[in-house]
Amino acid sequence: MTARTVAQIQTEIDAVVAQGRKINRLQNEGAEGNDHTDDDKIASLYAERQDVVYATDWTREATIERRDAWNASVRAAGPNPRLFKLEREAGFTAITLRKAINHHAI
Repeated sequence: MTARTVAQIQTEIDAVVAQGRKINRLQNEGAEGNDHTDDDKIASLYAERQDVVYATDWTREATIERRDAWNASVRAAGPNPRLFKLEREAGFTAITLRKAINHHAI
């Protein structure tokens, strides 16, 4: 079995969510708010998608390169950097970068 792509996993997540919504509309058990979405399945798919993202988009080398570029941008911005502007220019958030650094134990 070949590895799945982020798009394939997202398609499956969307299908599971849509199926849950369909069941919820059909079985409105007295308006008690029972949710028939398979949360465990969705959680496992999100975890799989995250693993694929780190394996493809956030490789160890890419993370190191992005961290170095990020640190240079922050240093160049001075003592009070405009975080949102830096994130927009970099194409990723500081939180995403921190998660990738922790994932690779850099």
